[in-house]
Amino acid sequence: MSGEALLRVRNLVISFAIDGKDCPAVDGITFDLERGRTLALVGESGSGKTLTAVSILGLVQPPGVITGGSIDFDGTELVGATTNAFCAIRGRRVAMVFQEPMAALNPVMRIGDQIAEPLRAHLGLSRVAARDRAIDLLGKVGIGAPAQRVDNYPHQLSGGMRQRVMIAMALSCDPEILIADEPTTALDVTVQRQILALLRKMQRERHMAMLFVTHDLSLVENIADEVAVMYAGRIVERASVQQILTTPKHPYSRALWHASPARHRAGERLQAVPGNTPGLTQRPRGCPFHPRCPRALERCHQDVPAFDASVACFVPHS
Repeated sequence: MSGEALLRVRNLVISFAIDGKDCPAVDGITFDLERGRTLALVGESGSGKTLTAVSILGLVQPPGVITGGSIDFDGTELVGATTNAFCAIRGRRVAMVFQEPMAALNPVMRIGDQIAEPLRAHLGLSRVAARDRAIDLLGKVGIGAPAQRVDNYPHQLSGGMRQRVMIAMALSCDPEILIADEPTTALDVTVQRQILALLRKMQRERHMAMLFVTHDLSLVENIADEVAVMYAGRIVERASVQQILTTPKHPYSRALWHASPARHRAGERLQAVPGNTPGLTQRPRGCPFHPRCPRALERCHQDVPAFDASVACFVPHS
């Protein structure tokens, strides 16, 4: 990385109290995010990627709690920040596109009013000006006849159109960081590509930083600059998107790539990653991936590998 980081996350720990014991769901995450750059957090469900993302907005829900580390956004420490501090940042300087728009959108509000709400709250626009801006945003995210669609309710739109509305809402106040949490879940392949292309286009035009969260490694090729692969609450590998997709070093990164449908021809059997991600109370001693790893040594059962250069592994691929 060559520019100055807009977001610095250092040794972040997010824990849940289970049976009187603090169990870390995010365990020592560290990364930087620069203006104009996209970092993808990739991993299976339960890896801690979404929890990491929402912590930036102060949206970790009890019984989860940040128990260690730092989140520095443009010189402001967000760990322990007040509600007022987050209200000034959330939606205005840092915005989020959630993975399920039907759950995130208010079903009884017209979409134009939902887009206009942050414009009025953060920028002080009048009702008329906010409505005009909402129509303009709907057009920019590719929704046809925006002057008519602005009065639609969410149920009157397709899944792809609802996701475009979520993107319009997130971009309404020109945020400096956009967090996209599984933004193409449940969409067909064609619509997936359209949404990814739209996000990349908007990110480039506005020179935003973007944190892109996904379980599918094949989605990052055309949207991310760098990839951080997460497993059991830790980053196990971080590298350029080209390196991750061509010569991944960590056995888990390699297993994810071989399990991707993009790596296989039609009708060809997928190479599933054996076993399951351990739950919070079932994390093994040593490297958390060793029960599923074909390269595990005896040392892997006892010691946790430190993150060295770009990978946390005792036996990385060359």
